[in-house]
Amino acid sequence: MQYIYEKLYHQIKKVLEKNIDAQTRFLNSAEIAQHEDVKLFFKQKAHNSELFNERLMFELNYSFDAPNIEGDVTDSLHDKYMEVKDVFLAMRDESLLMESLKEDKAALKDYEELLKHTNLPLSIRFILKEQVTIVKLDRLKTEQLINFI
Repeated sequence: MQYIYEKLYHQIKKVLEKNIDAQTRFLNSAEIAQHEDVKLFFKQKAHNSELFNERLMFELNYSFDAPNIEGDVTDSLHDKYMEVKDVFLAMRDESLLMESLKEDKAALKDYEELLKHTNLPLSIRFILKEQVTIVKLDRLKTEQLINFI
């Protein structure tokens, strides 16, 4: 049983780490987007990711009695920002939005995989289901923005 919880903990932590990377990319995209609507969209996605990250991190630490990983997350955000900033400067709004669609698709796959676990704490299940809904709505908004610009 201990092995199952350790495996689940690491899967949740992996999702958190990926979402921290995504938050950084959303902030970068907001910074370099040309259209104001696209800038605002990415700022909102970054904000939603930040809230999700905070909630998931809290529940991860609480539910699994794990060491606090908050310092790792803060350091990671700055490091990732510096790594990808130059790459994003060359992208146009449509490319940014298309990349966001790909990332959302991958995130949904990760969330759905986690939700299959019967041992997933209820609080984390709720947070993930809520995030699934947000990401699905973001995908619709992304498609609308692509058609708009």
